[in-house]
Amino acid sequence: MRLGRAPRALVVVVALLTACAERERPPPTVEPVPQAAPAPIPFPPDGRVIVEAREYPWSALGRVNTGGRGYCTGILISASHVLASAPCLYNSIEGRWWHESELHFVAGYQRDSWLANSPVRAYRKAPAYDPRAGASLGNVANSWALITLAKPIGRETGWLGLQALDQDLRRRILLGEAQVVPAGYRRGRQHVILLNLGCGLAGAVATASYIQPNCAVLPGDAGAPPLVFSGDTLRLASEQMANAGPSSLGAALRQIGIAPGPGRGPRPGASAVPLPLATIDYFLIHLGYLAPAAEGDFRAPDAAARAAAIRQFQSRTGLPADGQPSLSLLGYLIWAAQPPPVVG
Repeated sequence: MRLGRAPRALVVVVALLTACAERERPPPTVEPVPQAAPAPIPFPPDGRVIVEAREYPWSALGRVNTGGRGYCTGILISASHVLASAPCLYNSIEGRWWHESELHFVAGYQRDSWLANSPVRAYRKAPAYDPRAGASLGNVANSWALITLAKPIGRETGWLGLQALDQDLRRRILLGEAQVVPAGYRRGRQHVILLNLGCGLAGAVATASYIQPNCAVLPGDAGAPPLVFSGDTLRLASEQMANAGPSSLGAALRQIGIAPGPGRGPRPGASAVPLPLATIDYFLIHLGYLAPAAEGDFRAPDAAARAAAIRQFQSRTGLPADGQPSLSLLGYLIWAAQPPPVVG
């Protein structure tokens, strides 16, 4: 009887040890069930997309307010310098140029809020611009204005870099290796920044002396340097920067120590958001990679959903699939949303 009970006890002990081992074994990994891809949502028929002005790079854009009567788009190119168009600074009603004391720059302006603002200390306009000549070729090609602010608000909002609109860049635009991205405050939508999709270039040939976005150009925009995504970076592009003449924009920039190169995002702790998350979400949703948080709410439900959508977009477009939002990613999303460009 004793010999018979020992094997049975051994069996009980083995069974108990096996049960403990089963309890200690980690649970199997269950792969989530793939979700059906959300249907793409058509972009606005006019190709104009509202972007979040409080996020960089859009936070570097602002309104040059003139005498309490009008405005135009200005773009920060340093902590305290803004590039705008010469017609913006001309008071056509009184036939004179606005005085510095009548000008004010508001950066990151959107509806009833803004990120930073500053009075204008001084400005310099293209000497070749003649306000009485209308839209002459000389005026269109020499329509820049360089504004110096009283306060270095670009530290809070960031600023955009510059690049010369030379023959190589024109060639890359024509080949689709770089894209023109007009953005700013428009008539009828003066309280938001609008990004224009589907804009080609007028006169965008390798030997052209000047290019202009081939979409609706409204008062205040004519002659302003276009924004160009090139080399995964958004910059202002101007042929005048390469001009060595003493009255050129290039000469004016050299005098204040600004050279072509990358921009700079807002400083750490600034009120501006360093990444354009709202714009990235908007494009991911419209392109069908992400479901919105709620109907009519073009934001990602959470960071994990955004990362998954970004990885899917990156994988389908041959990009490294790291799932990380970036300015470079924004450029590729805008690229994917562009209809075939019109060049003429």
